[in-house]
Amino acid sequence: MLFNLGFTLVATVLAVTSASALHITPLEPRAAAKVPQCNPPSTASGIVRPKANATLTPQKPFLFSFCSPTYFKTSSHEIFVGFDSPYDNQFATLLKVDLKPGQYTQNLTFGDYDVPKGAQKLVVYEVQNGYYNAYNLQKFTIPVNIKSDGNN
Repeated sequence: MLFNLGFTLVATVLAVTSASALHITPLEPRAAAKVPQCNPPSTASGIVRPKANATLTPQKPFLFSFCSPTYFKTSSHEIFVGFDSPYDNQFATLLKVDLKPGQYTQNLTFGDYDVPKGAQKLVVYEVQNGYYNAYNLQKFTIPVNIKSDGNN
């Protein structure tokens, strides 16, 4: 009898705990408005925010959003965000590294010296699992205007 009572008590506690854990708390309406709809991605580059040709200012946060343009049997693992070098297409200065899915919308801030001199492109490198291989690195860019104080 003690075993049955103990089992019933444990089962009841687990049921209540499970029901509480499944409770979904909705996002605050203003927070939900900041999260872009990503199915399908709204831009070919996947970079939703800032918009192309936006003016970005050092020390002033800007809203960044990325919607992975992965398809079929591929998926996004992480992204790296930065500024493309105007002198070497193989070089970029990174602002954020190792952002995981679910972190693709956030405020980013950069300093004067975080931007290569003459930079005009925001760049995202996305690590995707490939259809026939382990990982692919995809590069996406949009043009931006960097407001400079002349120090970089």
